[in-house]
Amino acid sequence: KESSGINAEWPLRPGGKRQCVLISGESGAGKTETTKLVLQHVLRVSKHRRSWLLDTISQVNPILEAFGNAKTVMNDNSSRFGKYQEVHMDRNGIINGVSISHYMLERSRIVKRNDGDRNFHVFYYMFGGCKNLPRYLLLSYKNHRYLHHDIYQETDSYIASDHTKSCFEELSMAMLDIGFSASEIETTWKVLASILHIGDIKFTFDEDTDTCGIITPTVLSTVCSLLKVDQVQLSNSLTSLLTTTRGENIRKMYTLRKCEATRDGLAKTLYGRLFDWIIDKINILSNEATTKRDTVSLDILDIFGFENFEHNSFEQLCINIANEQLQYFFNQHVFTWEQSEYEREGITTEKVSFENNEQILDLLLTRPTGLLHLLDEESRLARATDTTLLHKLKVTWQNHAHLKFSPRADNFTITHYAGNVTYECQGMLERNRDNLSKDVIGCLSGSCDPHVTEVFCGVVSSTGTMKYSTSGFAKGTLSRKKTQKRKPSFNMTLSRPGRVSVPKTKKPVSGNNRRKKEPTSVAMFFRNSLKEMMTKILEAEPQFIRCIKPNQHKDPAKFDRSVVIKQLKYTGVLETTRIRQTGYSNRLTYDDFVRKFQVLSKERTTANTKKEKSTDCDSALIPLLTVFLALL
Repeated sequence: KESSGINAEWPLRPGGKRQCVLISGESGAGKTETTKLVLQHVLRVSKHRRSWLLDTISQVNPILEAFGNAKTVMNDNSSRFGKYQEVHMDRNGIINGVSISHYMLERSRIVKRNDGDRNFHVFYYMFGGCKNLPRYLLLSYKNHRYLHHDIYQETDSYIASDHTKSCFEELSMAMLDIGFSASEIETTWKVLASILHIGDIKFTFDEDTDTCGIITPTVLSTVCSLLKVDQVQLSNSLTSLLTTTRGENIRKMYTLRKCEATRDGLAKTLYGRLFDWIIDKINILSNEATTKRDTVSLDILDIFGFENFEHNSFEQLCINIANEQLQYFFNQHVFTWEQSEYEREGITTEKVSFENNEQILDLLLTRPTGLLHLLDEESRLARATDTTLLHKLKVTWQNHAHLKFSPRADNFTITHYAGNVTYECQGMLERNRDNLSKDVIGCLSGSCDPHVTEVFCGVVSSTGTMKYSTSGFAKGTLSRKKTQKRKPSFNMTLSRPGRVSVPKTKKPVSGNNRRKKEPTSVAMFFRNSLKEMMTKILEAEPQFIRCIKPNQHKDPAKFDRSVVIKQLKYTGVLETTRIRQTGYSNRLTYDDFVRKFQVLSKERTTANTKKEKSTDCDSALIPLLTVFLALL
């Protein structure tokens, strides 16, 4: 794993090429740990002129894991978001900072999870290590609906363990070391506590007045106290919507189902925006201001792995589409481009066949009949149901080779590159909708807590994440020895185009190019996130790391041959080995070769034309071969 870090980091200095390390594999295969190893290696071999900055960067991971990772049945520390880290260096190999872009946080995990899964780690860290729980009116995790899905005996042991306590202490120390102020950290715990209390708000429907009301006023009061918002305003925004028609204000009352959906939507949005706010602050505090434009970056992509649970829904569909897209890029880079390069240079090699998954991406992402676009269409219809969604899919794609429907069940099966996955339609429309009312957002934006207001003061980007003003963060947030004002100084735009354009299946509607404003949805944000992520990857020189899971039971020191062989086959690793054997795995340009080996040649010339560069290569190659043959 560390050798991959060396391969990616070393070309930054002599060649000045932007590198991207793509870490992929099934859920639980070790991608997150590999990411940490690669980053640790890069920090270790870099020049330590700014030791405080390197210390800051090393403290980022405990925060990201606490807020973005969770236990699943396949992985005890599963990343529930996509993480794209850019380590910025100058031409001397000195690290200037790190920027983190995140995609597709699984916010729905806050309110609902599969059996055997847990919520995000940070909630359990609080119960295991926070000494101020009574201040937030938190007594036991069992008292809160959003943690009811847990297996109590297992969770009790986890919370009581020394590991969980130390994780909370490490998280708190990391936030302080990076530069979060004490008041910001306190607000973070209050927001997390308020999310748990929001899940305990209950409603009742009054048939006489045809309205809904809150029957847990004490819980509502607790939420308002933690967030410092007006109780009447929050109550109204959870049970009704205020609209203006011809200058007249009209309050439309919600149904019981709508009230519950709004409550859960508030909890998901609150956690998602807290996560955005934390990462934005990390980006500001872990970058040093510099006037140098001559910088390069080493990018590391760590994204959730391919998933196939007993029950799969909308979240697994998005996760597997992202992995499908990365597999397509791998196929293009390793097979299509490689063999085209051999043909262009007149090299005779054996044609290597591989599984092309472009048809699957057409099925999932093409516009306007792709599965995600059909899901968005149904989500915008007031009377649409999961059944009408399934019917629309059947009418549109009934004869597709990679999509099968069960005659008696409300589900469908997609043949992915990694195998068949059956998805349940139940709840898909609701999970895709992102329609938290402006009344709720306005209520939280008016909080008397300046940090809560700050969390909601950003602008929603085309990927669904919040973008904040750096000037608002710079005030009083640096509690470090280095107190100079720092702000993100890396807004790199590379002119080098990707070798292959993203095919028609990967051209989601950009937020800036829509002819008319469409209702936002989780699927729309996901498509835009995927497009942005692939654009960054195409602008860099990729290095691939395949993580292979040794067995399906999370057992240490157990190697299941059939499990490993299956992964090697569907990821194309075996075919990659064949094409490397028949071709040339390491190809340097004339300039790179001369720069590396001209020291062996007696001649010192500066070549301009291709012919002159070829001559320089020959003059450097002859003594190199002489030395090599002498060693045989």
